[in-house]
Amino acid sequence: MLKFLRKYNKIILVIGGSLLMVAFLAPQAIQQLGQLQNRTVATMDGRKVKERELFDAASELRAVNALGGTGGTANALLNLSQGTGADADLHWYLLTKEAEAGGFVGSDADGRGYYNTIAEQISLLILRSSREYQSIAGQFGQNLAERLMISGQLPGLRPEQQFPTLREAYLGRLAQTENNAAGAGRMTSIEDLHRAVAKMRGIQRMRAAYLNVSRPSGPRLRAEGSERFRGVQTDFLAIPASRFIADESEPTEAEIAEHFEARADTNPVDDEFGIGYLQPQRVKLEWLRLDRLALLDAIEIPIVEVSKRWQLERDLYPGEFEEEESRVRAVLENERADALLQIADRAIKGEFGKVTRELNRDGDYFELPDTWAEQRPELTSIAQTIADRILEREGVEIPLPTVDRRDTEWQNGFELSQLEGFAFGTVRVGSQSANAAGAILQVRELNPNPNIPIQVGLLAAEHPVRGGDGSLTYFRVLDARDVSAPDTVDEVREQVVESIKTLRAYERLTNELPGYLDVAKSGGLQAVADALNAGLGEDDDTLVTVQTDTTLSTNPQGVPAVFADQNVLDELFLFVETIDPTVEPETIPGEDRTYALLAPRRLSAVVGLVDRYVPLTEDDFRVLYGQARQAITGLEIAEAEAGDDPFSLERMIERHGWTPVGRGANRPAAAAAEEAEEATEATDAG
Repeated sequence: MLKFLRKYNKIILVIGGSLLMVAFLAPQAIQQLGQLQNRTVATMDGRKVKERELFDAASELRAVNALGGTGGTANALLNLSQGTGADADLHWYLLTKEAEAGGFVGSDADGRGYYNTIAEQISLLILRSSREYQSIAGQFGQNLAERLMISGQLPGLRPEQQFPTLREAYLGRLAQTENNAAGAGRMTSIEDLHRAVAKMRGIQRMRAAYLNVSRPSGPRLRAEGSERFRGVQTDFLAIPASRFIADESEPTEAEIAEHFEARADTNPVDDEFGIGYLQPQRVKLEWLRLDRLALLDAIEIPIVEVSKRWQLERDLYPGEFEEEESRVRAVLENERADALLQIADRAIKGEFGKVTRELNRDGDYFELPDTWAEQRPELTSIAQTIADRILEREGVEIPLPTVDRRDTEWQNGFELSQLEGFAFGTVRVGSQSANAAGAILQVRELNPNPNIPIQVGLLAAEHPVRGGDGSLTYFRVLDARDVSAPDTVDEVREQVVESIKTLRAYERLTNELPGYLDVAKSGGLQAVADALNAGLGEDDDTLVTVQTDTTLSTNPQGVPAVFADQNVLDELFLFVETIDPTVEPETIPGEDRTYALLAPRRLSAVVGLVDRYVPLTEDDFRVLYGQARQAITGLEIAEAEAGDDPFSLERMIERHGWTPVGRGANRPAAAAAEEAEEATEATDAG
């Protein structure tokens, strides 16, 4: 024994000394962590704010955002600031403190009881962003689209995509993701999660109370209500100028150049006709896609393995083998597919590491040499490496992962969201998720985000797009452009040519509109439709149809697209006011109730027949009193606040006198919480 001690005495002294150092320093580290989290980082409302408060608020927000698996539940429902993660944390903290002070926050049971409303609100947000909803709202008005959506009859959607089914499915997801959400917030119980949800519910109560607190006077309610709630019932025929594009000749190069130069840097919303070519943020990219379904097709599970799993887990598969074989096989195939995806992911990260280990760091990014485009590995080579690695380790021959490249055309956010592999895909950012298109546009050259360190030219190996079926898409941004005019007319040539033709057609429509009005007065709206549709087939998408019994209000929101311009609505109601509302419409000649209006922003015209003017009556005013009060209150608030949201982060910082102190004065508001979390992780590791 003594011989052993003499031989290894230096090693024993080093190890023993290290253990003594850890024993000596650990209590100090823990004490320093407590001091760190108890440090004052800001003042608000005349009191000090401790580091721990922001840390807890950030944890609550992570948990609520993770609920339901969206990665942004609270952000979406509360419209939290998205400047940085720290901004959202601070916004949540200030909102919860104000809601608690106002008595709007309930118990954990109040939070658990809010799941139905969350499921409903998220489902509505999803459907309102769908192309099917937008199509109906644009063609027939938002009111009809809302009714169809709520009733579960939105055209173009499968039954499982309709609102009632979507709401129930999301409600189930809320319950299923409770444990993950609580873990994301490092909470010790589900009740803690419910208390965080109760805070979100309290914030929404506070906002609702704010909108209803004002009590406009009776005279103002009558005056404003009679203006806001009056309406008109009308039949109409919308005539888009695009209906006549086929008759227009191709523009000359000189016409194309002149038109483009006049509107190259014009935002469409600022143009009289809604035409402009100012381009949004956009990127060029390439990607490698690991299709999970393709992996499943390549997997073969021997019946021996299926039988073994069945025998080992009879509690899960109580039936006879013949009855349970397909279920067991599906489980094994999915497990194997997950394993193959992990192997592929490690292979990609390994290839990424090979080419970046020699590069210098630039904060969260890398310094790329001028010759990087020639040095970086091709995605086709990485795809082959993945297939070889899986064959070598698992003996499974998979089809090569697909590689696509879009380097000749720019992709904006909307176009990105339509690409296969990116539509409805998400990118994980810590415990949260962001939609794929939004994450890609966080590339450093456009919107640098340290949480998603993506840069032009470098494969985003750490941030693949995850599809709903588990597929993974690894992308590399090749180039990025901020909001700007196109470099040349060739980038938008097709759009320019179509706009020129449409403007010509609109000029023709403007000249012919009086003739359409005469036809409508003498033969009715259907006569106009028949004249316009002459010679067209039943399936022609340029056919125009008469819309009947449509009720319009003075609010351009939720009306058919041709009336969505306030100027068009105002002209319609000026015409309607010439009709006596006390007289039965049938007694007024049709030609006196027929109108024709131009809608330049829609490059369209509308010919219609007023059925009746619907002023706000005393009886209706009593029924609509609550809606009138809420609407007028909203207008008063908007006027008083100059259109500013009183619950925005900027307004709340101003209202509560939020002032960072110490190191927090020169950094993002909730960076302290991030430091505290890093310190906790360091202590755990020690």
